[in-house]
Amino acid sequence: MLGEYFDIVESRGVNGGLSVVAIPRRPLTPREAEGLARRLASRGCYVIARREGAAYNMYVRSRVDSSSMAGLALLLGALVVASLYLSGLALASPARELGVETSSLAWSPWSYVLGLLAPLLIHEMGHYVAMKLYGVPSSVPIPLPGPPLQLGFLGTFGSVILMRWPPPTRDSLSVIGIAGPLAGFLAAIPVAILGIRGSPVLPYHELPQGSAPLSIIPLVMILLSKVKSVPEGYFVLLSPLAFASYVVFFVTFLNLIPIGQLDGGHVVRALLGDRGHRLASKLFIAALLAASLAAPPLFLFALLAILLYTLSGGAHPGPTLVDEKYGWRSAAAGLVYGLLLALTLPVPQG
Repeated sequence: MLGEYFDIVESRGVNGGLSVVAIPRRPLTPREAEGLARRLASRGCYVIARREGAAYNMYVRSRVDSSSMAGLALLLGALVVASLYLSGLALASPARELGVETSSLAWSPWSYVLGLLAPLLIHEMGHYVAMKLYGVPSSVPIPLPGPPLQLGFLGTFGSVILMRWPPPTRDSLSVIGIAGPLAGFLAAIPVAILGIRGSPVLPYHELPQGSAPLSIIPLVMILLSKVKSVPEGYFVLLSPLAFASYVVFFVTFLNLIPIGQLDGGHVVRALLGDRGHRLASKLFIAALLAASLAAPPLFLFALLAILLYTLSGGAHPGPTLVDEKYGWRSAAAGLVYGLLLALTLPVPQG
């Protein structure tokens, strides 16, 4: 198949794959690159290419297998469910102490399990479907267990899906990057609405001992909370289901940070190229540091962004075949990215 678009100058076997030096017969369009990647994937072959002058240095590998991750994903998933259930019990306890009616679905510990786990898995499935569309091999979605709320955590660190081979073009990179956050965000909206509707409104003097109102809230959560009327001097005691959506929106914001190979990094790298992506990463860190002066809780986000930048070196490998241009799909992904970033932005509360 490579021979349809390239003149093969050299080929040799390397590490179970094929190293190829090839010269394109004419400039490869993004559509041709994506079609070639899909055709190769249909035969179990995947290609990484880097252009050097007029030639491409390619590495083609067959039979990239991800099935071995399924067993690990199931085991970790069971641990996540157990930890989330314990966290759900902790979230429901303040309401029981206050004598608040907790018979609704929103107050079941299982509502926290499903309300958090379902959008996170839908997030990863968004990536998975997009990667399949563009012939990019990946692992199955892998849940990441964490300590329960009783130990100061949330029961999970989210979930990941391993992209085993880079996408072929900027457009495919941007679509794969935005598909996950968009899918997870949309899934979390009905969870938030149902959870907020099931959350009681109480006067501040009934605030549970040792607890405090949330200091930062994603903008979308503030907008969705308009489904309830909250008088002056009252607060909303978030049900486990509502708190699950709160966590999902924060996880979405973290994924949208334009650093390294986070989802936001994919979209920004597709739109701005390598130099623009590195500059955007630095500007985003600077913005978080500046914002943390007015809202100290944001300093944790800034520290995380700095850590991610340090670990990645600010680098992103970019697409494999065509890195010279992007099309309307990247532009659309950029618009969706900006909207999601604004809606999940942590807003300080007074």
